Amino acid sequence: MTLALNPPRPPSVGMNVDVQFAVRRIKFGDGYSEDSPEGINSDPETVTLTWASLTTAEATALYDAIKATMGAERIIYALPDDGAARLWVCTRLSKTYPKRGDRRGVRATFEERVL
Repeated sequence: MTLALNPPRPPSVGMNVDVQFAVRRIKFGDGYSEDSPEGINSDPETVTLTWASLTTAEATALYDAIKATMGAERIIYALPDDGAARLWVCTRLSKTYPKRGDRRGVRATFEERVL
């Protein structure tokens, strides 16, 4: 099953996108080595998104929807300013409670997956 994620608003400013390249390295004698990517999908992205200042109902709905994937089901989501939706899994999820007020936040770390 796949979750089509439609948050109530775009994530807050300050999103980071990281790439960790999967590379095969072969070491030869005399310190020489040769590197090559591990397949055609060797550069998956990891992104941490924060939705701040949500109402309690919005934060609970978003948190519960992502949590229901249990880190295994794919999530279809398009990053802000990104043309197409991609497949992700959530590897880390948290809900924030500010010191005052009734606003809440949700923070999720997504890792890109390929079909």
